[in-house]
Amino acid sequence: MSLSLTSVTIIILVMIILVLFHFVIGETWLRKRISDAVFSNQRKRLQEIDDLIFALGNYVGDIFLINVKKKLSTTLRLKGKTMSFKTNRTRSYQKAWDWYIAKYIKEEDRERVAEFIKLDNVLKILEDNTVANCRYRAIFEGVEHNFQISYSYIGEKDKPRLILLFRNINHIVEAEQKQIIEVTELNKKLTEAIESAQKANTAKSAFLFNMSHDIRTPMNAIIGFANLMQKNIDDKEKCIDYLDKIKKSSDYLLSLINNVLSMARIDSGKTVLDLQPYCTSIISDEVVSVWTELMQQKGIKFEVKTDFKQNYIYADSMKLKEIFLNLVSNAYKYTPEGGNVLVSSIEEPSEREGYVNMKTIVKDTGIGMSKEFLPQIFDEFARESGSSGNNIQGTGLGMPIVKKLVELMGGTITVESELGKGTTFEINIPHKIAHEPKKMMEKQTAAKSFTGKRILLAEDNDLNAEIAEEVLSEVGFEVERAEDVIVCIDMLCKSAPHYYDLILMDIQMPNLDGYSTTRKIRKLSDKEKANIPILAMTANAFDEDRRNALEAGMNGHLSKPIELDKLMDMISEFI
Repeated sequence: MSLSLTSVTIIILVMIILVLFHFVIGETWLRKRISDAVFSNQRKRLQEIDDLIFALGNYVGDIFLINVKKKLSTTLRLKGKTMSFKTNRTRSYQKAWDWYIAKYIKEEDRERVAEFIKLDNVLKILEDNTVANCRYRAIFEGVEHNFQISYSYIGEKDKPRLILLFRNINHIVEAEQKQIIEVTELNKKLTEAIESAQKANTAKSAFLFNMSHDIRTPMNAIIGFANLMQKNIDDKEKCIDYLDKIKKSSDYLLSLINNVLSMARIDSGKTVLDLQPYCTSIISDEVVSVWTELMQQKGIKFEVKTDFKQNYIYADSMKLKEIFLNLVSNAYKYTPEGGNVLVSSIEEPSEREGYVNMKTIVKDTGIGMSKEFLPQIFDEFARESGSSGNNIQGTGLGMPIVKKLVELMGGTITVESELGKGTTFEINIPHKIAHEPKKMMEKQTAAKSFTGKRILLAEDNDLNAEIAEEVLSEVGFEVERAEDVIVCIDMLCKSAPHYYDLILMDIQMPNLDGYSTTRKIRKLSDKEKANIPILAMTANAFDEDRRNALEAGMNGHLSKPIELDKLMDMISEFI
């Protein structure tokens, strides 16, 4: 069967159409396969970038991609959320910044940030740096935050793309501020330490100058009058006068030394209060007994008033006496003949239960002090120059000691003064109320004979030993000396029973100190000798030294230079 021309034509057309269809479909399929492969690689790459941005976002906040040529900004990460690359928002770089600056950045930082973020400025910085940084403050929901923006190239510098990172640096700023505060405080302390050292150096120089002057003055008198005594040894009247002046100069020198040592102990914090029941009536009795005659001799009207409801208070009697001694002594020295000195001590109620306040006023009509000098009255070695009292002998330490002792007792001291009219000191000290202590045996008033009594003197210094032997011998004692403690223990051990009645023990001795020696004696097998009375007779004169002596097993403590009356009183307690 033959095909018609029309049929053949149709068949050919159909075949052509089929070929074309196959070609088109195949090409499309191929293109699709190729496209799918390319897109898959791109998506994988984009996912890697997305993951990188997310990881970077753990360190920073918002992240933007900057197209430098087109000056466009594309959001890659915003407010803690990584944006899909399909939905990245791109807009004008400058408009985005203008909006952000106006809306969030603190007004004081706007101009500086606006200048920094200009692309020309950023690129200029990146010519010599890998990163361009800028800090600023932003306000979000009324709260101020500290931020840092950082620009850096993506890839090579010749590629016109930048990455912009936003980072909250509140913690960094806080740490920096804390460090600044610490450094500032450290610098302050360093400055204070330097100033303190400079003041201490100045004070030391002033101290040495004043001490040199104050020591040399009485020493000059002692040496001078001693030389005069040698030249006039046959003139009894002159020698007695010289001896009297030597004694006064020696007393002043001892007072100066004691005051300096007291001040040093107080400043070092080694001075402690020994609080014991103390009879309030003794205060007025001792002031009257010590000063009445002296005031009368100088022609000063002296009056003492007391008003205490409590018979006993807890007080450190020695330090309380020292306060009164300095205050009254000061009034005595600076009040001329015909003047008045009033000592008033009264009891006032205290806010603390079981306590009373002792208010003491020492008022004189003496030469007074100027308003300019008054703030310095409690400074060490302070003396008002140019006043009529400038020539009056004094250590310049009495008032500083008084103030420190009053404060040590928890009290206060104030002073009022006027040149030519007088001075008034007022002290207020709280005291705990005490019950009457057990009555102690009254001391024997009758003169006691020491004839036949024997003392073992442990003293390594020849001059001190000579003075002690002479003084003790004059009142009837037989004195045997041991030049070191080893000899002392040996003499005691070899002696007959009841041979020695008492030991006077120096503390600073060769081979062994007095404390250790006492402990050895107390451990002797011979109980009679082990319990012999031992008195410390030493230049170690502080309360701490007295406590150390008693703790070592000594029966009493006497400080050098020894006062004969005190020595005899203490010896009488044990012989």
